[in-house]
Amino acid sequence: MEREVLESGVETSLIHGSGLGLWLAYWIISEHDGDITAETTTDGTVMTLSVPRSPRVETQPQVAQLREARDRYQAAFEEAFDAMVIFDDDARIVAANPRAADVYGHDRADVLGRSLEEFLSDEFEFEKQWMEFKQTGAQRDTATVVAADGTERPVEYTATTDIVPGQHLLVVRDMSERRRRERSLERKRDMLRHAEQVAGVGAVEADPQTEEVRWTDGVRDIHDVAADYEPDVESTFDFFLPSHREEVQQKFEQCLESRDPYDGEHQIRTADGEVRWVRFYAEPLEEEDGTLLIRGAVQDITERKHSRRRLRQEREQFEQFVENLPVGVFRATLDGEIIDTNSTLQDIYNAESAAQLQDAGTYTLFPDDTDREQLLDQIERTGQVKDERLEVETLDGDDRSVRTTLTLIEEDGTRYLEGVVQDVTERRELESRLRQVETVAESLNDPVYVIDEDGRFKYVNEALVELVGYAEERILGNTPALIKDDDAVEQAERQLGRLLSDDGPETETFEVTIQPKAGDPIACEDHMGVLPYEGDSFEGSVGILREITERKRRARELRRERDRLDEFAGVMSHDLRNPLNVAQGRLELAREDCESPHLDSVEEAHERMEELIEELLHLARQGEQVRELTPVALATLTEQCWQTVTTDEATIHVKTDKTVLADESRLSQLFENLFRNAVQHAGESVTITVGELHSGRGFYVEDDGPGIPEDERADVFDAGYSSVEDGTGFGLNIVEQVARAHGWDVRVTDGSAGGARFEVTGVEFTD
Repeated sequence: MEREVLESGVETSLIHGSGLGLWLAYWIISEHDGDITAETTTDGTVMTLSVPRSPRVETQPQVAQLREARDRYQAAFEEAFDAMVIFDDDARIVAANPRAADVYGHDRADVLGRSLEEFLSDEFEFEKQWMEFKQTGAQRDTATVVAADGTERPVEYTATTDIVPGQHLLVVRDMSERRRRERSLERKRDMLRHAEQVAGVGAVEADPQTEEVRWTDGVRDIHDVAADYEPDVESTFDFFLPSHREEVQQKFEQCLESRDPYDGEHQIRTADGEVRWVRFYAEPLEEEDGTLLIRGAVQDITERKHSRRRLRQEREQFEQFVENLPVGVFRATLDGEIIDTNSTLQDIYNAESAAQLQDAGTYTLFPDDTDREQLLDQIERTGQVKDERLEVETLDGDDRSVRTTLTLIEEDGTRYLEGVVQDVTERRELESRLRQVETVAESLNDPVYVIDEDGRFKYVNEALVELVGYAEERILGNTPALIKDDDAVEQAERQLGRLLSDDGPETETFEVTIQPKAGDPIACEDHMGVLPYEGDSFEGSVGILREITERKRRARELRRERDRLDEFAGVMSHDLRNPLNVAQGRLELAREDCESPHLDSVEEAHERMEELIEELLHLARQGEQVRELTPVALATLTEQCWQTVTTDEATIHVKTDKTVLADESRLSQLFENLFRNAVQHAGESVTITVGELHSGRGFYVEDDGPGIPEDERADVFDAGYSSVEDGTGFGLNIVEQVARAHGWDVRVTDGSAGGARFEVTGVEFTD
């Protein structure tokens, strides 16, 4: 029918029973500059439509779009969460969605045609609200709906007039669940207020933009302010003591910037002037609208602080006692009776039990009569003997050195000795060994020094005196700055710091420049370690200097030699490869003219020459040079080098997990050449084993091939020597060069399976 109206433009009467359909009809006519009037009859609502005549157009797409829109609106109406009702000018319901039937407690069909007033409680002033609604055109309020079974439900509603002429929309939301939640929330608030009072805690919320601050009653109680006190950001900060206020303000700003929570303990002064400790926790939270708030909690921890202080004092006293637990502790009378002791003291004197030590008395602790009398005399005079060193004998006859501290105390009129005894026998032995070391140091050609815990020389040998040119008396008691510049002193201090760290090495070796009394600076290598010490008591460091001036000179010469070799290698590469390239090119041309087995031999000769050139270049450029030495795991490196062996039939067994200090690149060349040598001489199915020498000072590589005759072993490392036709003769020479570059030795012997075994010795393992 809508299509006929749109096409003809003539007035047509329509009868509808659905308010939503009428609204759609009104919208359709209005979009076509038409008009619609409504008249309610007993058969329904009679709609009179008028649309201006227009040229006939194809309206099928528009009708489809309108039907789609109608369906969407109908679906929204039917599936709405809120109750939706369309009513007429007499307040009678003409349409209701399923939710409306639920709210009113009736079947959907029973609701239609009934007045809205029937579903409202008697307290609702319907006539007054109805008149006001017709005058204003809209209304929003709350009411009480009475369902069919008499159940009353609180609702909030919104009413809008004339969604289509003569048709009005009412949207109702059931507030029963909300009221229940509000009552539950109020109960929880009451519980929270009670919990805050008991726990001395409260919640706080601050809006940094508006500077509004909200406190719960718990926070007000902590600050001793009235229940109606309304704080702001500034007044909140003012409660903190000046010594805490700036820190709290900074933490507040950091909390806003970083969005990280803050938890701290601070002091406040309450409104009554009382100083309290509080724990303040703050966490930034962003609301759905983007507002950033600070929410947190404040807890009164004053009593806890006081308790902690008392506990800390008691703990400090206890810890003072615990500090002495690794040493012997006892209590005795002045006449020698031991009252109490600990297990450590029993261990020091080799006593099987406390009773055995108590039976022996303090005469066992201090067996020398003179020592005992002097200790008692000093105790009587001063009340304490501190760090007295004595030589004693254990119950089973062992000699021990001990250091003891005795204190005279009085309890209930009786005087006692409380003593702490530490076994320093090991230290005595270390000191004895140190004296021996000093004796040995005097006989060394290398300069030796010992620096005490204050960083001053306490010992130097004659070699160091000769090196620096100062008299021994001038050196002892002085700092290393006497013979080193500031950079060298700072470097030594850094190395000492590494030695003293928990995971530091036992020794450090580094280069240092010594400034003698006269003459040029001297380049030395400093091998430093720390003296043995107990606990945290650092005793000093010891070092051996080795002049490396000649070594550095040789290093410079080697660098110059390497530069010359590099230049030679470049010339050789050019002068040898150019004619080889020409020969290879001619060979390709010859293959185009004819086929001959002799050409294959020529190609093999070319390849042989290319391999020889590469080996010669390698020897010329690297020779016996190594770069930086680093820890290299042998197992990992050998597995990597094995991947370069061009055979699938060979097998390797790695029987070491050692780590060696080496130039990884050069060491790879050593293994790769030994592996290739084994494959060339023992066949592609050879089995190779890599392991550690029994001496612990090297490693070996062996195969199960035919081995090397003893009369040829002296020649295998010569450049150009090879026992196979296609060998270059440089592989084992490179192995020897790499070993020498590291300061190692390499030799060939018989393997465990009869093959060749290459042993590399003089290797420094790091583990």
